[in-house]
Amino acid sequence: MSELERTSIDGILAFHGAPTLLGVKCENLISFDRNECTMSEYLCEYADKLAECGLCANQLCKCRDRTLVYIYNEKMLGAWLSMQKVRNFLAEYGYTSDMDTDTMLGVLASRISCGSFPHEIGAFLGYKQMDNE
Repeated sequence: MSELERTSIDGILAFHGAPTLLGVKCENLISFDRNECTMSEYLCEYADKLAECGLCANQLCKCRDRTLVYIYNEKMLGAWLSMQKVRNFLAEYGYTSDMDTDTMLGVLASRISCGSFPHEIGAFLGYKQMDNE
């Protein structure tokens, strides 16, 4: 990956991921205009640096010329996803109480398709309203 590509990704991540990077939100979903290989390489390269800050980043989807990256605070997201109202909501979409965060994100990633998001993505983006309230 070139230095120009790395700098561009850094800027997009910093701008769009700022609420998560600053601890204001537990997660952000960021769309990058990058090919899958470049994003995979970048995420592997920076995984340790993110982990030092309690953050993780997963590539959720590669659609056409866009790559969706989900950046999150591991502890904050875990606490959110373990809330009973969130668990109940996600259970309606096949997520079970024995799933850990990584497994749940894997299921979410498998359900995202080009231009279409599964209804439960709101739970992973911290939306406070759950349909069953």
